[in-house]
Amino acid sequence: MVHLSCGVRFTRGMLFALNIIFFLIGLSVMGLGIYLKSSKSYSAISEIYNISKILGDDGMQWVGIGMIIVGILTACLAAFGCLGILKKKR
Repeated sequence: MVHLSCGVRFTRGMLFALNIIFFLIGLSVMGLGIYLKSSKSYSAISEIYNISKILGDDGMQWVGIGMIIVGILTACLAAFGCLGILKKKR
């Protein structure tokens, strides 16, 4: 069995933690995109930002689709990164 140095173990732990954070961020972005896509009124977003007034309903639908795609890609990349970190060397 290979014994890793303290620096390598710390680096692997930090990469694992960052991958978990990016996975959660990806799920959050995907969830917000699903909310935008399924919601018919954008009152929660238009109170904070004026994006829905600028883009209109069709534009907000496309923003929702884009956020779903970006969220899925981010979550998948982070999940594959966690699997690569956990892979044991032989």
